[in-house]
Amino acid sequence: MKELRMYFFVMGNIGTIDKGIQAGHCAQEYSNVFGDTELYKDWFKNFKTFILLSGGTSNNGLIFNPLPCTDETKLGSMELHEKFLIDNKIPYTPFREPDLNNSLSALCFICDNKVFDWENYPSFEKWLKLNPPISEEPFDMEIMKSQWTDLVGGEQNAKLKELICGKKLA
Repeated sequence: MKELRMYFFVMGNIGTIDKGIQAGHCAQEYSNVFGDTELYKDWFKNFKTFILLSGGTSNNGLIFNPLPCTDETKLGSMELHEKFLIDNKIPYTPFREPDLNNSLSALCFICDNKVFDWENYPSFEKWLKLNPPISEEPFDMEIMKSQWTDLVGGEQNAKLKELICGKKLA
């Protein structure tokens, strides 16, 4: 049975209540942008569950420079999470808090249980240990990766599993 969750990355250096508030702002932005999609409607009607993960720091890439930074080594972890979502074409919304110097305070996206159910849909490494190649012949890692990607629901889900793996709750 499919389940959906709205996941958030929130700044780690703000208070607990503030993390929830920033996630709420971001959820409202998500509703504004994606409220007409079937994914959002399904999540809103049947699940309404938030999962807040610590996203680390935000600096908007502005390190003593008024122009956006293109050097990834100088980006905050929140900006790196956003770049990951953009690079992998994962629908998401950001929220930048005006009272925190427009810092990227929250990011959110919706995913299904194939992303967050680690028991039935393990990481690639664990899946590979559980499903070793049958023959003694050398195996093609790309074929194995493709089989796992199909199991977890496609490339976007595989990328989202990679993104949330090992992250701590906020």
